[in-house]
Amino acid sequence: SAENIELRPERIKTVLGASVDDADIEKILKLLGMAVVKRGKAFSVTPPTYRVDISMEADLIEEIARLHGYGRIPETLPEVKVQPQKDPRQHALSRSKEILTSCGYTEVINYSFTTPLSVDALGIDEKDERRKFIKIVNPLSEDQSVMRTTLIYGLLDNLRKNLNVGNADLRIFEKGRVFIAREDAGLPLEKDKICGLISGSRFAGLWNTKGESVDFYDVKGSIEKLLEGLRIEGI
Repeated sequence: SAENIELRPERIKTVLGASVDDADIEKILKLLGMAVVKRGKAFSVTPPTYRVDISMEADLIEEIARLHGYGRIPETLPEVKVQPQKDPRQHALSRSKEILTSCGYTEVINYSFTTPLSVDALGIDEKDERRKFIKIVNPLSEDQSVMRTTLIYGLLDNLRKNLNVGNADLRIFEKGRVFIAREDAGLPLEKDKICGLISGSRFAGLWNTKGESVDFYDVKGSIEKLLEGLRIEGI
């Protein structure tokens, strides 16, 4: 058996989740035939030679728990630390997806590459930051030669392709990142954006409904629903 095992009352409390008085600790150990000497805040314990099963502090704590009474040890749940949301932007984007999907929108994912002619097609002002493109070193084509600065062009391209195959009824959105070049040629400014598009019939796919076309108020209602879901007020 081991000799002079150090036993710390604080360690007993940590393991069992309950305090045991020093007097009770000493009484229990002596009842088990152990030699006990108090040294400062700890005990020096020597087990009897026939207790070959006791060789470390944990063994002593187990004996104390057994004789002190397992029923006197409080039941506790393991501590679980809840980590706060580290990035409010990502949370807002995820929540936006849930809200728009519940409003009947379908998410689309477009390439982050686009054509530099996109800003001309959208009539964007010459001084607008969305004209500050990041150029691709080895582009596959001119249509994918710069990083996008807006999501709008991609959604309009989705609409064009759907119209070409006879589908005018769309309710789509995209959440993604745009890239703006800096004047100092440093790392580009990256912004998370959400863009939505509605076209065609207001009641597309519903039986026995009038062919009312979507209009400004459908867009306005969607935006209000989104802002309400994100708890953004005063817009």
